[in-house]
Amino acid sequence: MLEELNQFAYDLLWTWQPRIEALFRALEPDLWKSTRENPVLLLTQLGEEGVQRACERQEVRQAFEGAKAAYREYYDRHPRFMDAQAPLGIAYFSLEFGLSECLPIYSGGLGV
Repeated sequence: MLEELNQFAYDLLWTWQPRIEALFRALEPDLWKSTRENPVLLLTQLGEEGVQRACERQEVRQAFEGAKAAYREYYDRHPRFMDAQAPLGIAYFSLEFGLSECLPIYSGGLGV
């Protein structure tokens, strides 16, 4: 389970997938808040033993199953745009955006 938790933590999908975020919150709600909702820091501070203890709780196991399902649904999907035939690639660049408060990659003013 720890390997999958690390996989979730290092994948930005958790920033917009509520079922994955709920898993991290369920592991240790107070620590989740004190780490400013940073899953990597949360897992580091919990340590392997803390994660194992948390995973013994039913609500964490249920949240884990929900997170795994959300992860699979996202990566197994086949979006319609992948079938589109476009002659040119399109990219969108933004100088300012925010994904999470624990990822300070925005310049301010976003209210993240």
